[in-house]
Amino acid sequence: MISVLRVDVDHEQCFGYQRCVQIAPNTFSLNEDGNSVAGPPADDEATIREAAWACPMQAIVVADD
Repeated sequence: MISVLRVDVDHEQCFGYQRCVQIAPNTFSLNEDGNSVAGPPADDEATIREAAWACPMQAIVVADD
């Protein structure tokens, strides 16, 4: 069975530090409010998990679906 990642950003917690975008630019981007948004996981799993770990607000949740 292939594991599929689910990546969610809590916009109540996100302060737009952009660390996730810097680490995993193929998965994360910023919206018009300067908050991170996650698209379909397009970076490798380790990179996405590193981006989530690097968030100073811990606003990113990565889960196996």
